[in-house]
Amino acid sequence: MSNAQAYVSQVIGAFTKQQGDKLAELLSVDGEHLARLAPLSASVLQTLRHTASSKVRGPWQAVLCLHIDVIESLQASDDASAAAHQNALAQSFYQIFTTQTNWCLPVLYTITHDLRALSIRADAALAAAGEQTGRLEEAARTMNRMFAACATDRLSPIDSSRKWGTYYIVNILFKTYFKLNSTNLCATILRSLKSADVPNVSQFPRSHLVTYKYYTGVLSFYNERYDAAATDLAFASAACLHPLTTGRRNKLHILNYLLPAQLVRGVLPHNRLFEKYPDLAADYEDIVVAVRTGNLGLFDAALERCQDALISRGTWLTVESLRPLVLRTLFRSIWVIQGKGTRIPFAVFQRGIEVAMGNKAIELAQVECYLAIMIDKGYMKGYLSHDRLMAVLSNKDPFPSIASVQVQS
Repeated sequence: MSNAQAYVSQVIGAFTKQQGDKLAELLSVDGEHLARLAPLSASVLQTLRHTASSKVRGPWQAVLCLHIDVIESLQASDDASAAAHQNALAQSFYQIFTTQTNWCLPVLYTITHDLRALSIRADAALAAAGEQTGRLEEAARTMNRMFAACATDRLSPIDSSRKWGTYYIVNILFKTYFKLNSTNLCATILRSLKSADVPNVSQFPRSHLVTYKYYTGVLSFYNERYDAAATDLAFASAACLHPLTTGRRNKLHILNYLLPAQLVRGVLPHNRLFEKYPDLAADYEDIVVAVRTGNLGLFDAALERCQDALISRGTWLTVESLRPLVLRTLFRSIWVIQGKGTRIPFAVFQRGIEVAMGNKAIELAQVECYLAIMIDKGYMKGYLSHDRLMAVLSNKDPFPSIASVQVQS
């Protein structure tokens, strides 16, 4: 028996015996079976296709033949064709999947993972050639059907239900929508998920749960719901297996959103966090120091230096909105130096700002504007006397805690 014939026999045995993990490996574009079939010459591929067509019956025949088409396209470095064949494979698998139980979930995971990866490669190759892209959008539509097939399984008992694949597909859809810059589509998935009768997310594998909480946290962050963002991201951070290399990288992704979400809420990190994650320190350590000390010059310099990185993550506007917190710290320090008096001339605040900005001159009118903004946002209690050029502060708690005031952008 040739290697090609042996491979087809393994595929038949795997789906006949419902061996999901084995079948998933045999249908993966990175599976070990490819090494056993090497070299993948035209004659080997022809033998594979002929054996699959003659030996496999029913809907699995289309799946296997399309997998061979994918392999052939990859051998020819034709990413666009590989993605198209993988999408057709996924649609053929969908016809099978809707009649199966959760034994098929490993196959679903592999097929959708490969579909997303090949579609991204295809779009990159098409864009480089000046051709129309769109493979990833097509893949997302196919994966959306998989989501429905998981979430709406009403025939299988819960212990063998396809519903246990729901959050894996939700997560890969989130990841795909983020890649497409179509995060608004995530809301549709969340609404469908809320109305679906699936087990609580806490009952799913931890990897599914961590990824889900990461994406819901980031979505809340983008919608300026920082309390919800901090809750989900903190959960994901605590549950992430950070000692592992991949886990550490994932934890850094989480912290890049959790940290600004916490800063907005007035929660400053310990210095040990930056010692443990130097990449995080590069973007945020000076900003945290500035918020803690009222150093406007340091804050502005750090914001300018990290602008590109923060914009790429979608966190720049949130971090920029922390500037009033730096001013609050500075003004409170001035108030303390002035003996905590209730009447402080604008000129005193002017001099404090100039020192904090490296002796850069600032107009008194701008100082008055800053003070008015601070009072309006609730970071200072009191009022301004324009005629006397003086800030009149409250006798009781003129500088409320940061955590008690909602940061406004």
